[in-house]
Amino acid sequence: MKKTDTLVTDIGLSDLGRQEKRKKRERRKMIFNIFTEVVMVAFFTVVLSISGQVSYYVTRYQSFFVNGMSMYPTLNSGATYSGSYKMKDNKAEWGNFDKKGTYITDYGIMETAHDFMSTIKRFDIVVTYYQNWDYTDPNDKTTLKPNASRKVKRVIAMPGETFYFNQEGDLYIQNSETLEFEYVEQPELYNKAGTCNSTTCKANTPITVPDDCYYLCGDNRSHSGDSRSTTYGPIKEWCLVGLAISIIGKLEYTYVSDSESYERTLWHTIVMPWNLVQFR
Repeated sequence: MKKTDTLVTDIGLSDLGRQEKRKKRERRKMIFNIFTEVVMVAFFTVVLSISGQVSYYVTRYQSFFVNGMSMYPTLNSGATYSGSYKMKDNKAEWGNFDKKGTYITDYGIMETAHDFMSTIKRFDIVVTYYQNWDYTDPNDKTTLKPNASRKVKRVIAMPGETFYFNQEGDLYIQNSETLEFEYVEQPELYNKAGTCNSTTCKANTPITVPDDCYYLCGDNRSHSGDSRSTTYGPIKEWCLVGLAISIIGKLEYTYVSDSESYERTLWHTIVMPWNLVQFR
C-alpha cells in the first residue's frame, strides 16, 4: 500500500470517529431535551393542580376556629388554656376567650359557597354571626354590629318546623302528616341538662321556628348561649355564614385585650377538599 493510501485511510477513520462523537452528543442532547420536557410538564401539571385546589379552597371554603366550650366535647375536647393561671385543659369549664393568655383550640374549614344553605340538614354544625347584624334597615343584610363575632352551633330545628324538648332534653319533631311529635335520634351530647333555661324554651312546650330562621344549640347544653335564650332566639338564615365541614388542625390564640390578639395555625393534616367529610 502506498503512503498516500494510508493517509486517506487514516483521514477516513478520523471522520468516522468525529461522526460517532457527534451522534453521541446529539443523542445525549435529545435525551436531555426529552427529560427536560417531561420534568417541565410534570412541574406545570403539579403547579396547575395545586393552584386549582387553592382556588377551589379559597372560593368555596373558609377557615374558622372554635371560641369557647359550648360545643364541647364535639369541638375543643383537646383545647388548653394557659395564662396568669396554670395550664388548664378544657373540661367544659372555661368559656370564651375573655381572659388574658394563650388558648390552643380546634381549627377547621366551612363551606361558604352561595348554595351552602340549600344543603343544611338537622344536626349539621354551622357558623353564624348570631344576630349580630345591624337591623336598623331590615333589608340590609350586610352591616354587622360593632365587635360582631362568629359562633359555632348545631342545627336543632329547620325553618318552619315545630318541636319541643322533654324534661330529659330529648328532641321531638312534629310529624306533618299526623300532627304528632316523634322522637328524633340525636348525636351524643356532653350534657343535655338545662336544655330549656329561659321563657322561650320550656320542657314539653312546642316551639315553632319562623320560616326564615334556624334553631341552633350548643352540644354542651348547660354552658351554651343559643336559640333557647331570649337574647338570641331562632337565628335568621342570613346570619349563617358557613357549614362546618371538618376540623383540620389546631390554632394558637393569644388574647391580650379586646383590641389586640394574635393567631397562629398549628397544622396537623393536609387539606384537600375530597377529604372534608368529618361532620357529614
